[in-house]
Amino acid sequence: MEIVLENKAMIVGNDERSDLLVADLHLGFHKDLEALTGAAFPSEHLDIANAIEGIISRYDGIETLWILGDLKHSIGVDIRYNWEIIPHFLERLSDIVEVVLVPGNHDGNIHAVVPRDVRVASTKGEVLYVDGKRVGVIHGHAWPSEDVIRAEIIVMGHNHPVLNIWREVTVGNISVRRRPRQIPVFLKMPLDRSCVERARLGKDVSGISSKATLYILPSFNPLAGGVGINTEDASLRGPLVESGCARVNRAEIFSENGIFLGTMNELRRRIQRKH
Repeated sequence: MEIVLENKAMIVGNDERSDLLVADLHLGFHKDLEALTGAAFPSEHLDIANAIEGIISRYDGIETLWILGDLKHSIGVDIRYNWEIIPHFLERLSDIVEVVLVPGNHDGNIHAVVPRDVRVASTKGEVLYVDGKRVGVIHGHAWPSEDVIRAEIIVMGHNHPVLNIWREVTVGNISVRRRPRQIPVFLKMPLDRSCVERARLGKDVSGISSKATLYILPSFNPLAGGVGINTEDASLRGPLVESGCARVNRAEIFSENGIFLGTMNELRRRIQRKH
């Protein structure tokens, strides 16, 4: 099994076929920005569709696109944008690959706007089988199913991890720290599956190995911000991490194109040295 990280997406597969995983599209997020700033923003759906199609064209054998939650930004569905844009967005992609949505916390009533040829999975996730290995896919806001927990690799979104890059501007004798630029990143960390089952069910489950790997994908929306992992008060969300079963302090950090940037421990030591 091969895993490729590219352009905020993950490709999982082998020489014969692959699955493309993206998370947190938040279609319609630009509407919130317009309300907040008073400025007009173009809809991001065309850039997102073009980016997904670009990845599919560069890799032979991608058969299924998995959207790991928060396809739309509004919690409810009764917004004109959702009815006008989301069905056409999904139909465009489903013309070239199978599309499966694993609903997230922003995907309330999502069935109303999803075309029939797009499958909506359980919020508890599903399992892909690649070269005899199990890859569980979830959004991350809810406990996964037992099948997903038994996977050797679990992939989720929900957190939009980013690195905050600050610039300091000096005016006279005063240094001002400007609003940070946010760089999307992937996180890869150990996950204790026995810990997950104890936290989820309150008891040990026989026949399950403790060691697994958890990946957290960045948001695929170019406008969406995220959780700055290089801030003192950074905290990731979702039961897998909030339970302490995911070893966030041992996470490896990768750029949006898969370049290894260091570990969370190294990052936090640098933050402590600055203070």
